[in-house]
Amino acid sequence: MRLILAFATALLLSTVAAIAQTGQRIQMAECTSTGCTCRVSELTLEQVAITVDINIPDDAENQILVRDPQGDLVWSKLSPAQLDRSYGGQGNCPLQLFEDITPRDGRWQITDVATDASQCPMAAMAAMGGMETHTVTVNWGGHFRPERIFPETRGMVAWSRTGDLSWRGVVADEEIEGATARVTFTARLVSPTLIRGESRFAFNMPALGGVNPAVLQLGGGCLTVTTYVARWNG
Repeated sequence: MRLILAFATALLLSTVAAIAQTGQRIQMAECTSTGCTCRVSELTLEQVAITVDINIPDDAENQILVRDPQGDLVWSKLSPAQLDRSYGGQGNCPLQLFEDITPRDGRWQITDVATDASQCPMAAMAAMGGMETHTVTVNWGGHFRPERIFPETRGMVAWSRTGDLSWRGVVADEEIEGATARVTFTARLVSPTLIRGESRFAFNMPALGGVNPAVLQLGGGCLTVTTYVARWNG
């Protein structure tokens, strides 16, 4: 009996180890207000549970882990195409298995597409968070690094990789006596000749004693979202 139990235990442990090594890799989507980039992550569900502070749903293997425009991680039951449309895309978000897209060296034209200031009643601040249109010559060295198309922001933006082909940059993320200010960028390589992203400016100031309520209503909070594209010009 002991021999049988020992054999069964060893078999169980080896099976668990094999599952851990070959666990199902999760699908991820990096989303901005212009759509999503979808990929198969290098992480398994077991690894996500250990490394990421997020609850794992029972049917996580059938869901997509989404990083939204604010940088938060959420699970979604939508398909990649549905996710892309829900975040302003055209419903095209094929799963990328590998980082097989390399941006082309040469001149890149960066152009603001639109600024949404609908949540910023302060007309004087509505233009904040945008970027000037410019052209820059880039030698990528075979890897996508967004700071290379924004050389003027070097030392100002803390970029962190959010996917094989996507990055998020933080300019400011401050909170002082209840007032908050956050300025962020995103950048994702769509093709060897196209980059899409956005910049966000968010500001909120709590009600202060002695301040005219009408002034606070106009100036207490602001959110602007500026989308941009960068295109290779040869």
